[in-house]
Amino acid sequence: MSAGNGCAAIGLANTNKIPMIAGYRQGNTPKFGADGPIIGVRADVQYNRNDFGEAIGYVCPGAEAAATGKTAQWVSTAAGLAAGTTRVNLTAGDAVANASGTHNVYGVPAAGVPIGSFFWAFER
Repeated sequence: MSAGNGCAAIGLANTNKIPMIAGYRQGNTPKFGADGPIIGVRADVQYNRNDFGEAIGYVCPGAEAAATGKTAQWVSTAAGLAAGTTRVNLTAGDAVANASGTHNVYGVPAAGVPIGSFFWAFER
């Protein structure tokens, strides 16, 4: 069975296709189970390098706590983020803190997010 037909079979009588089954992007290790869309991401983790391997601006569904159902975008920060930051504006995948920003960030640690870190930002 092809991957496309497998998705259709999981869907409804070949009429509603759903994304291929994959893994959640959690912790520090990618957990991919199949080719295709990523099913959800973890909202409260920052990385000191692009261990996800996708280009800045990559989007997928959010699937954790307040981020559930929101579009997640893989971003970086050239300026870093201070502790307590909850919103950012995005320009070409670069996140800049802004109290009325276009995207939410979750779980910013007490030490803030260092310059050059990678993380997920979620549409408001």
